[in-house]
Amino acid sequence: MSEHHDPLATGVHQTTYKQPGGYEPTEATEAVRTRVDRVEGQTVVLHQSTAGLVTSERLTAEQSAFSTVEARSAQLSQSAVQRLDAERAVAEHSRILAASAGSVRLVKSQAILVKADHAQIEGGRIFWFIGRSDGPVTATLTPSSAAILGAAFGIGLTLASALLRLIRGQEG
Repeated sequence: MSEHHDPLATGVHQTTYKQPGGYEPTEATEAVRTRVDRVEGQTVVLHQSTAGLVTSERLTAEQSAFSTVEARSAQLSQSAVQRLDAERAVAEHSRILAASAGSVRLVKSQAILVKADHAQIEGGRIFWFIGRSDGPVTATLTPSSAAILGAAFGIGLTLASALLRLIRGQEG
């Protein structure tokens, strides 16, 4: 949270932000209860906002939604993002369509696709996971199950095609 966060101020403005556990306050671009196409900055903080594209070294978001996030470090809380690209990402109680990260930690979050060099999943659900994790990841679709599903679909399509050709051959 920003040090000078005015709960009534809306829009995008510059503020002083002190990271949780951090010692030095830093200048940040903050968006509060607003909708913007694009937000850029070294440090970006969003509260109850919607953004098309967020580009930053460090992003902190609470109850916000994004189309695309490109950040070195991203921390999401009760937020949603369609595409997340980050070196490090932490999402708590959030929803992600597709995430690509060097390191990702999901806490009680849901994701469709997660590709990570290193992942830590705590009480979340993932549809398709590609990468390595510290603990168990219960993904609905893994690379091996995707291969099996693709092979089964291919065999089913081949059989259906052969059956259709057989039926058409008997009609003529």
